[in-house]
Amino acid sequence: MADSATSSLRLRDQETGANDGQWGTYTDTNFTLVEEALSGVLSKSVAGSADVTLTSTNFTTDESRHAVLQLTGALTGNINVIIPNVQKTYFVFNNTSGSFTLSLKTSSGTAVEIPQGSKEYIYCDGSNAIVTLLGTTHSTNVATVAGQITPTNNISTVAGVAANITTVAAVTADVTTVATAVTAGHVETVSSINAAVSSVSDNMPDVATVAGDSANLQTVAGQIAGTNNIATVAGLSANITTLAGISSAVSTVATNVADVTNFSDVYIGAASSNPSTRTDGSSLATGDLYFNTSTSALNIYGGSSFQAAALDASSIIAAVSSPTDNAVPRFNGTGGATLQNSAVIVDDSNNVSGVANLTATGDVAIADNKFLVAGSNSDVKIGYDESGGDALQIGANVEGADLKIHYYADEADDVADNWLWQVADGGTMTWGSKISGSYVTQLTMTPNSTVASSTIAAAGHLTVAGNLSVSGTTTTFNSTVTTVKDPIMNLGGGDDGAAPDADDSKDRGLVLQYHTGSSAKLAFMGFDDTDSKFMFVPDASVSSEVISGTIGTIKAAGIDFNDATSQTTAAVDSSANHHLAAMIALGVF
Repeated sequence: MADSATSSLRLRDQETGANDGQWGTYTDTNFTLVEEALSGVLSKSVAGSADVTLTSTNFTTDESRHAVLQLTGALTGNINVIIPNVQKTYFVFNNTSGSFTLSLKTSSGTAVEIPQGSKEYIYCDGSNAIVTLLGTTHSTNVATVAGQITPTNNISTVAGVAANITTVAAVTADVTTVATAVTAGHVETVSSINAAVSSVSDNMPDVATVAGDSANLQTVAGQIAGTNNIATVAGLSANITTLAGISSAVSTVATNVADVTNFSDVYIGAASSNPSTRTDGSSLATGDLYFNTSTSALNIYGGSSFQAAALDASSIIAAVSSPTDNAVPRFNGTGGATLQNSAVIVDDSNNVSGVANLTATGDVAIADNKFLVAGSNSDVKIGYDESGGDALQIGANVEGADLKIHYYADEADDVADNWLWQVADGGTMTWGSKISGSYVTQLTMTPNSTVASSTIAAAGHLTVAGNLSVSGTTTTFNSTVTTVKDPIMNLGGGDDGAAPDADDSKDRGLVLQYHTGSSAKLAFMGFDDTDSKFMFVPDASVSSEVISGTIGTIKAAGIDFNDATSQTTAAVDSSANHHLAAMIALGVF
């Protein structure tokens, strides 16, 4: 049999002969937990409006084992502090703020309210939390009872109004609903002694067990001799119990008796037509109210006539026949927190849901840094980025996902009507057309660390109608055939084809790459900047656009020599080769 936990304090009950080498450690832990149960103080924030369950664990420290519970924080709603369903006592200090109620209870038991600022001694019998007679509230109440005997003797006063208490008991429902059947005289009578009545009703158990307070007991004993006022009050215990059940309502009425009287005058009640006077026969006053049973609408008197104070059955929002009727816009019949039309809901946080189609007759405005979000997984968002790039933003809203935008014409019923623009994770952007039943990439833009290393690739034909300027270092043509329509090609000019404004000492011409079968070679044909003559170099070297190498032989069927004064034509046999050096010697070049 393994170790078990004790029922109330959850201590370790060790199996006989078990836990060799651990028995002392476990025993020390148990002593610590016992100390926690006897004198431990838990300071815990219970701020907010949600119930708080104290932790309850076996063999280790927890919240619910502490002897003293000091509860702090600002409450925003009524809450319960949940304790375990075990027999145990607690000293509870409600040190919270906020005008809300804090109660102590088991998960399924009856709650015990702990007033703010009070310190109460609570006993849990294993099912319910029970307040004892040792706390702030009861000790104060006992003293309050004594204070009502000496010197004012309000208990005797209560006995003297026994008939009135009986009357109040008979109209309990009317007092609770601020009914006009309770006369002003009775309300004033109850109001003048409401504190004493509340103290007696709230502390009947204390009066029964007052023997624990000997000084106050002697005071009570003085009220038995002679007049026996306590016996008189005891004879009315049933009525006092009834009054105690509505003590809060009685106190509220007593505090607001003027408002009760005023409301009785202002609200005339229900009628099928406009009343001409108030209920007591006095003249109507501005602000008077009545409910018209014919139109099912509240009406308000404006000084000369009654007008509907709310939308009636003829209005756009009608007084529907049933709270579940969805035929017209209505307030949700379940909680009253939403305005509902069929499946469309506008909640009290201004959120709209259930809209199938949205039609706007004017502009649809979306605030800065707010977005239209599309997709069940919030896949894509569209909006104006004010805080960042000051630009319209269209982007994938899922980490690692590509952005795809489908463009189409003619309802996309033909493959040629469809285009797909895609930005991949990493930045590569492509344009593709659905020309063969699936998307084929036509244009690819690949970014890199620098602009110079970024690329744009066109898969099909590229036609440039205007001028084409290439500012890079190298322009490469990988086509099989290159056709240049321009009859005159300009080499070596300045920007935009302008003539150079100074000698740059660079040669002009064509470099031809070829292979001899054993090695790669460069051949140059062009203008030599050094001596301003044309030359041919079959095995050339190029350095900074300057050609070096041995002048070679030109093979031609004929050469026409022309100088400034005369022309000479030499017919050259097709099998003969003339060296360019010889021609230079003859003065041809």
